[in-house]
Amino acid sequence: MFAIEFFIYIFSIVFISFVIIVLGYLVGKITIKGVSLGTASILLVALLYGVFASKYPEFTLGGNTIIL
Repeated sequence: MFAIEFFIYIFSIVFISFVIIVLGYLVGKITIKGVSLGTASILLVALLYGVFASKYPEFTLGGNTIIL
């Protein structure tokens, strides 16, 4: 039982990290008047995730409780 919970925990960390990196990469591709954030947007998205996760550690979406 412990191994399954540990696997889910590790998978959750890897998945959230992957989502943060992908969203940061996509935000970094946006160019406004010739200026883009580039890879710094990954840090920006990670900071926004940290703020969101601290204010709303869990929420309900479609009947499922999601814990950040």
